[in-house]
Amino acid sequence: MIEHLIATVGCDASKTLLVGDSIKDEEAALNAGIDFIFAAWGYGRAQSANLRAHNIHELIALLNTFI
Repeated sequence: MIEHLIATVGCDASKTLLVGDSIKDEEAALNAGIDFIFAAWGYGRAQSANLRAHNIHELIALLNTFI
């Protein structure tokens, strides 16, 4: 699904990231070869996500590192 969205929108996968709150989100990003930020305030858990945001302020700070 992620690869389809990237192709449909015409994005560059190297400039794409997924913010999610579950292991499934993390695995989807890994399989698509894109960066992943785990939203720790969500309902799920992350497996081995290196990037984690515990609130919206941390998420914004992480997103700014990609700009």
